Amino acid sequence: MRNTFLMWFVFEIVFCKSLLYSQEYLLRFKNLNHKNGLSDFRITDVLQDSNGIIWLGNKITVDRYDGERTISYVLGTNNIINQLIEDQDHNIWAATSKGLFLFNKNENVFEQFENDVLKNQNITSIMQCDDKWLYLSTQNGLLVKIYHNDSEPLKNKFQIIEPSQKIAGFIKKISKGHNNTCWLGCSNGFVYKLKNDSISSIPFNKKNSNTASINDLCEDDSNNLWVATNGNGLYKINLENNTIKHFNRDVNNNKTINNDIVLSLLPIKSDLWIGTDGGGLNLYRSDSESFSYFIQKPSTNSISDNSILSIKQGLNKNIFLGTVHGGVSIFKNKFSIQNIPPKILGFNHIDQQGSIILEDRKGNLWISAGRDGLIKYSPKTKTSKHYVDDPNNKEDLNGSIILSLYEDKSNRLWIGTFRGGLNILDLKSDKFISNYNKKLNSVFSICEDVIGNIWVAQRLGVTIYDPNINVIKELHPVSDSLLLSNGTNSIFRDINGDMWVGTINGLYRYERTKNTLKKHKYLHKDNDSLSLTNNHILSISQTKDLSILVGTYGGGLLKYNRSTDNFSRLNQLGNKGNITNGILTDNNDNIWLSTNSGLVKIDTLGNIYNFDENDGVFPFTGGAAYLDRSGKIIMAGNYGLSYFKTETLSPPEVNFKINFTSASLINKNSKNELLYTDLSEFQNNSNSWLTINNDNILFTIKYACSDPILNEEINYAYKISGLNNIWHEIGPQKSIFFSNLKPGKYTLTLKASDKNGKWSPHTTFIKIKVLPTVWESIWFKMTLLGLITLLVVIIYRWRISKIKTQKEKLKQLLDQRAKEVKNQQSKIAENKIKILEIEKKNQVLKQKKLKDELTFKTKELTNNTLRSVHKNDLLNDIKDNLKKEIRQKTISKDNLKKIISNIDDSFMLDKEWNHFYELFNQIHPSFIANLKVSCPNLNERDVKLCALILMGFTTQNMATLFGISLNSVKVARYRLRRKLNLQESESTVDFLKNLKT
Repeated sequence: MRNTFLMWFVFEIVFCKSLLYSQEYLLRFKNLNHKNGLSDFRITDVLQDSNGIIWLGNKITVDRYDGERTISYVLGTNNIINQLIEDQDHNIWAATSKGLFLFNKNENVFEQFENDVLKNQNITSIMQCDDKWLYLSTQNGLLVKIYHNDSEPLKNKFQIIEPSQKIAGFIKKISKGHNNTCWLGCSNGFVYKLKNDSISSIPFNKKNSNTASINDLCEDDSNNLWVATNGNGLYKINLENNTIKHFNRDVNNNKTINNDIVLSLLPIKSDLWIGTDGGGLNLYRSDSESFSYFIQKPSTNSISDNSILSIKQGLNKNIFLGTVHGGVSIFKNKFSIQNIPPKILGFNHIDQQGSIILEDRKGNLWISAGRDGLIKYSPKTKTSKHYVDDPNNKEDLNGSIILSLYEDKSNRLWIGTFRGGLNILDLKSDKFISNYNKKLNSVFSICEDVIGNIWVAQRLGVTIYDPNINVIKELHPVSDSLLLSNGTNSIFRDINGDMWVGTINGLYRYERTKNTLKKHKYLHKDNDSLSLTNNHILSISQTKDLSILVGTYGGGLLKYNRSTDNFSRLNQLGNKGNITNGILTDNNDNIWLSTNSGLVKIDTLGNIYNFDENDGVFPFTGGAAYLDRSGKIIMAGNYGLSYFKTETLSPPEVNFKINFTSASLINKNSKNELLYTDLSEFQNNSNSWLTINNDNILFTIKYACSDPILNEEINYAYKISGLNNIWHEIGPQKSIFFSNLKPGKYTLTLKASDKNGKWSPHTTFIKIKVLPTVWESIWFKMTLLGLITLLVVIIYRWRISKIKTQKEKLKQLLDQRAKEVKNQQSKIAENKIKILEIEKKNQVLKQKKLKDELTFKTKELTNNTLRSVHKNDLLNDIKDNLKKEIRQKTISKDNLKKIISNIDDSFMLDKEWNHFYELFNQIHPSFIANLKVSCPNLNERDVKLCALILMGFTTQNMATLFGISLNSVKVARYRLRRKLNLQESESTVDFLKNLKT
């Protein structure tokens, strides 16, 4: 037992390694070319922006592809687009052979970036760092960086980076590294490191004699720097220990690149996608340190060209390839399904019919080859043997179209064919057994029962053989007549030993009771939802809970419940994928269906996932998938043999975006008008309205998915606020029609789901405004309101006039009786007037008294001020006398006494300033307080100056009062105006008068 286990363990290791050795990854490419409106087949660079729009650079234009149509932008004549990037503010930049261009979203045009240094320069590369600086290199050797600010253009910055050491040649490529580092690849084959605007050389330049120009370079997640050269292959530089590994073309080594001209690189984690010039797309897998190659083939799913100028990562795990002659190729970055090409298997004939697969006890794979017989493939030796029907050899395979395979306990391979009946191959001797009756009609299925008999399902029923290949019984499930064609398609043995037989006319179960078979019949009933949905049975299998699974032709998958003896529908696939050719249950109890659309996975929770050609799974046209001993699912056909581990094949991430693309209108004059060919300015913009007229009959708006690969299998739903605000699912329809939209404002919101019904988290909306009719317009409503208002005014005035007439009549009646009252009132009024006249005289007297007091205080204030002037005159006299006394040889006591007398007079005059303030505050009580609040920065001298200006003193008086010159007074007044913050047109006196109140 131990030896047997060890043998199988070694077999599994050898089997897996041998498959991996010759494998290819099965990728499906979607190609964009002139059929999609591209201006040129040569794509110099490709970019998918954050909204999913695809931008394509070539030698003529920049093309913008939104999933529905292409818009081309001309950036001047003979201007080659070298590189396209989207910055952190979602601006699109184009580095060209004639300068730098920026896309203006509002004007829908590319505009040249205004800079004298960069104008008409050949911008070889452009890249943005985390700090939002854009780094650019030019063919004339410049390395510059710019800082662009949309909202504040005046803050844009420009700086030339001067290298500390001379760089031979020019920088062809700038690549962003880790830790805010940039890598510079030069035309002379050297590589430099740029950090903090400092350029330094790396050991690669000294350790290698590479002189080939650097086309591209990148840093992966494993701290490796990859360098692509123009003729010297590919270099991998380990940045930790500076070791270098060189990959160049070697036809005898599959662990290197297949072309020495490497044009483009794209690292994803530790793996590397490599674009070559003529060698197609190369993939380096770090886990196996091996290369895979994807070369152009006649298939429509192949890469479009073998020369790849650009590789870019897009949304939703898409990778975009810009090619020299084939436009753009797009594929999903998924490696779940591996493939052995048909040539390695020995397929000589291309046929759309799917393959039947069987793994024998030795690990050999038996694969039907369409209309070309049977293939035996040995994963150990990677060799194959072809079994064909030679009309001149009666000892070989009889029949070229293989329908079924089965290995019995005696190490014999039972082979069912379409026209050649039953064949039996002795696997020990590798010879066909001929001493049995093999003239059967179309052998669709073969199975062994619990006692070792072989059940063979053929067109006319079931033929049962014993272990010695003797026919022991003929079963005709539908009829006992041998003349009636039953079309028996499948046979299955369940856990109880019952044999299930599927035919084109129903399902049958044969229960073994002692030595007899009891037949149970299951048919479709029109009014019974628990019966078969379809009588045409293709496949039968069993679940972990021992329930029977039944695959039908057009009726989907059914589950037979033993306890209730009825059927339930498992998968709801609509009209797609309802032809179930095979049923598998993997080691994790997931159910896998081989259908006409690909593989369908039903997990243990009942979730349904579809895998089709976009996932590397082709439709099963006659064949079915096979589950091998190691738990891998194997599929085969004209594409070769594909296999995958069940846990690795998962549905694609639902993260695609959708965009509104165009809008059109049919009005009441039956005029079909294309309103907008680009809706990007309206999309997801709350401030922009798509405006249409009120005479619309049919308004159409189109949209598309941003994922070109999934675009054809996306289902959409929309809701429009202003109508019903309810989600409407519309399937794969790529346009929405609205008829006779009423005037108003609407918001159309769109979402999309993948083929598995899973909705993308991204939604998009657009605001629509339908203009009102004339009678619904605001001007019409205002005019109508004005007319109604005028009518109301006329009626109102008429009513007022009538009331006035009535009042006049009433007044005449009351006038006579009111005269007496008026006489009495007049007398009272005369008395009141007399009293008011007396009060008026008193007020006049009070005002005169106040005016006299004000005049007195004003005169007193003036006198006080004049005394201050006099004081300053005294001080000047003191000053003059002191100067004279100094000049005298002897001091005159009389003069000193005179000076002392003048000083005493000056002290007396100092007190006059305090008296001046008291009088000034009585006349202008709030002026000084208001002045200090309004201008707190004024000193005491400034306050005095303001008071004198308000009092109307002349400049001469002020000069005398302050003891300064006339010019000093003018300077003081000028400085005062600046402290008061007065404009040239404002008057100082007017400003001070306003502070009095």
